[in-house]
Amino acid sequence: MSILGRRTAIISLGCSCQVARQIKLYEPRLSELTGDSLKRSRFPFDWLISPLNGIEQVLNRPSAPGPDDVEFHPAVFKKAVFWKSRHVYFWHDFLVDGRVDIPAAFAENQEKYRHAFEKFARLGAWSRRIFVLANTQNNLDDVRARAPACDFSFSAARIARIAARLDAIFPDGRNELITVAYRSRITDNPADWPAEPYLLEPDLSDWEGDDAAWAQVFEAYFDRNREQESRPGTTGMVGERAL
Repeated sequence: MSILGRRTAIISLGCSCQVARQIKLYEPRLSELTGDSLKRSRFPFDWLISPLNGIEQVLNRPSAPGPDDVEFHPAVFKKAVFWKSRHVYFWHDFLVDGRVDIPAAFAENQEKYRHAFEKFARLGAWSRRIFVLANTQNNLDDVRARAPACDFSFSAARIARIAARLDAIFPDGRNELITVAYRSRITDNPADWPAEPYLLEPDLSDWEGDDAAWAQVFEAYFDRNREQESRPGTTGMVGERAL
């Protein structure tokens, strides 16, 4: 899940369910780190499998799917539904008794995502928005093998486009972007990025991620921000775009 407080929103941007799980798991400590009382709230990317081009497509057109825009390919994935115009997969939706049934489940799921996108649009009311984007879910290799168009690799240019789109959607307040990656899933030199991604070592989980490593990411991120804000003559925060 993503989490919201009175001033702060910490929102999963994908690429997968691992990000939502780790935000949910670390919710109490994130409340302490932000000085805000953060509570769980579902947002559009929480349980999607979203390659980078899919995230861009969703941000360009942030609305719920239409009835002719979802399709099921059981030969590719047994339970995932493809959102054609956005190039992402619904990994846990459109199910009836554990089986994909788009006609029977469509209205309920369309309404669920309509509500999630409405909440996403209202994030402009929060003064601090922290978006979290990661490609460290291990089974993304299997997704790529079955659907070769799903590219989960990060580069400075691709991350910059997503950051610019977030700034365009939410021009007021602060937008911050935490990027977490495997080095093998980055196509350029992370040292050349304006704000370097947090690099994790591969773990043994299927999708959950390394809880201790993620805890270190969040702690390091907020430590870095505190150090930056305490320096005389500096403005903004390391790893974010201050608007």
